[in-house]
Amino acid sequence: ARSPMTATIYTTNTCTFCKTVEAFLKSRNVAYEKVDVTNDNAKRSELQKLTSYSTVPITYINGQYIVGWNPSKFMKAVSAL
Repeated sequence: ARSPMTATIYTTNTCTFCKTVEAFLKSRNVAYEKVDVTNDNAKRSELQKLTSYSTVPITYINGQYIVGWNPSKFMKAVSAL
């Protein structure tokens, strides 16, 4: 059996779209880990090196980083299961 898909959401405590991403993943029964980078400059810097972005949400799902809330990219990533 395939293991369930998991995602990682990089977020801050003031990020509205992060909550939207969380709600979407929950609605699709995708397990996720939430990484709060509000006060973690090292993690933010690492993310910026990986993605060229310093904004959140950044979600790692199905082998790719999705920056922001992009419904079509999320649908595609989840449907590729």
